[in-house]
Amino acid sequence: MDKSFNSLSLPLDKPFDEYRQYKITGLLPKTPYLLRVFAADSMYNRSSQDIEFTTEGATLRSITAPAAVSASNGSPKTATGLGLPIKVTLVTDGGNVETSVNWDLSGVSYDPAIKTVQTFSVPGTVTLLSGVDNPNNVPLTTSINVTVLAAGERSINLDKSQYMKGEAITLSYYGAASNGKDWVGIYRTGAVPPGAGASINWKYLSPGNGRVSLTSGLAPGIYDALFLLNDGYTVVDRKTFEVVQP
Repeated sequence: MDKSFNSLSLPLDKPFDEYRQYKITGLLPKTPYLLRVFAADSMYNRSSQDIEFTTEGATLRSITAPAAVSASNGSPKTATGLGLPIKVTLVTDGGNVETSVNWDLSGVSYDPAIKTVQTFSVPGTVTLLSGVDNPNNVPLTTSINVTVLAAGERSINLDKSQYMKGEAITLSYYGAASNGKDWVGIYRTGAVPPGAGASINWKYLSPGNGRVSLTSGLAPGIYDALFLLNDGYTVVDRKTFEVVQP
């Protein structure tokens, strides 16, 4: 049974008197960790046991290029202003891990004063995590394609293209209507509402630009996030993502 891991807790599954194996994912290579297991009896007497371990090192295989993003017209010429991701994924022989990336906009021909659509690529330098070796000299660079919308256009961006089962789906949106009735819905990939039936999950968008998170009860599979207008089914943008088992 797979479980994602964080610094707070790893809840176990009932009933507790059955034998199970748990797989902890998302740990950094060559890093010491403390696993604390709590137990309580029928009288609520609580005890714990600590297990210390250090993860093995990993070898870099590749760097996953981030998905293209779009930004509203007039966005500042900065990584934050354009909504560029702060992390990218290192693919290693021990699994995928996230690391920071530094985007260089100094040579990018983007002008926030232009009102028509602009499309360009931004190069980035990737940080190699401690504990990840690079014997094959994989270039520690990446790039991301950016589209700055024409004035008045609408779009959505997912914060990443792949989510673990149970992880919230977070996205940025641009140009939502002032009446607060534009909305984002999650459908099976390729679905065309309303004929495809009800959305799996949805949320209204506050006017203008912003970010929303949708709690995910999605099974592993491929899905689309849709930007829809005015409480209806006119789709103005669609982004595809995948849900995977941890």
